[in-house]
Amino acid sequence: MAQTNANCPYHKICRRFLKSEKVGVPDGALREDLRYDMCYCEKCHNHRGDREVYPRGIPPTKYVLPLGWARFSLRILKHKLYSLAKDWHVAFHGTLVEKVVPILDAGMLLCPEDVILGGEELSQRPGHFDEHRKPSNFDTLQIFVSPSIKYVESRAYASPISWNDGGTRYQGRVAFQVWVRPGSYDVGPQTIGATDPIDPEFDNDKLEWFTKERPAVVLYGLLVKLDRQ
Repeated sequence: MAQTNANCPYHKICRRFLKSEKVGVPDGALREDLRYDMCYCEKCHNHRGDREVYPRGIPPTKYVLPLGWARFSLRILKHKLYSLAKDWHVAFHGTLVEKVVPILDAGMLLCPEDVILGGEELSQRPGHFDEHRKPSNFDTLQIFVSPSIKYVESRAYASPISWNDGGTRYQGRVAFQVWVRPGSYDVGPQTIGATDPIDPEFDNDKLEWFTKERPAVVLYGLLVKLDRQ
């Protein structure tokens, strides 16, 4: 198993962010075995000597490592671990900080207009396609993920919030790393109105993966990115 660098100071600060009142990730949501955590700060990434792009799944499909982020492994059914990691594709889903706990409570990503625990109906986020701004016949009531962390960290998805840690102020973002069942999703263009290339590894017309098959998207990592203000 690759070295996790879970003792990195940046990784530890990111864990404090998840446990803070800003996010409030409950005890038991994260795996106790830190070997499954991973820090993707520049120092840890260079120490491991990892590449930036890897193929995953059947058929092999590339994704880009979430450089600059720290990953915390979520509890999932152990019998799923090997087959999903080996056969399924890897993608990311950016979200609001206040949506992390409801997503963990649901145990999966949901579609707009689904009702989460507590009775709140999920709405479509401003800044990307919705029922009033979309191509003809495009269905916005789906789960959207991307193989590009650069895409999902945009304000339209992983909107930053301000957080103070011992006198140091940060802008914090969150996202989920997921496994996606091959053949369950369609591939389409970015939906945030970008005119310039977003990620050099992907064409803007292939940045969205979307599906209505909720169980085909399995949460396995919670990602945090902190930038000093």
